[in-house]
Amino acid sequence: MKMLNKMTWIENINAQGALFIICPFCQLESFLRTKFGDDIFFLTSPAAVLNFSADEVLAIREFIKREHIKDIFLVNEVTCNFIDEAIKNKKEFGLHCEKQLRVLLQNSNSNIKSQESLRTWKEVLAQNNVLKQLEYISTEEIFRHEISALGINIHGIITVKHEKNIFTIQIYKQE
Repeated sequence: MKMLNKMTWIENINAQGALFIICPFCQLESFLRTKFGDDIFFLTSPAAVLNFSADEVLAIREFIKREHIKDIFLVNEVTCNFIDEAIKNKKEFGLHCEKQLRVLLQNSNSNIKSQESLRTWKEVLAQNNVLKQLEYISTEEIFRHEISALGINIHGIITVKHEKNIFTIQIYKQE
């Protein structure tokens, strides 16, 4: 598997039949359908931070095979409330994603602290979250076998919905 760490604007990506992993609270479905068409699937997890049980992994694997998924897009929205709350150190509600985002924030604090704007802080945290989740998806316990056997490409996406911007930050592809 090859990892390309490059930020690029998305242009002319054929996402037909792709699976998009999104935060249910960011309301990205309509925005992504406008960009990629109606023939796409969604899986939701708060802040797109993944924490699958064995039963969930099995069900998702079966879905990927049944629907002939060739691309998985993990999406983070810069304006996600969970990202904002982590940066501003607001009260947590006990969700797994809140803890994970705060850990990512602590681990990348020197990178983020040097940035000037809150918007830049959010972009850096969103990017770090997507990278972390892409690593998780690609582990042996989750989807590494499906990625290899079925030739699935894994894409990381950052969106800025209100500006109608969408760009990839990293793509995992078969070698």
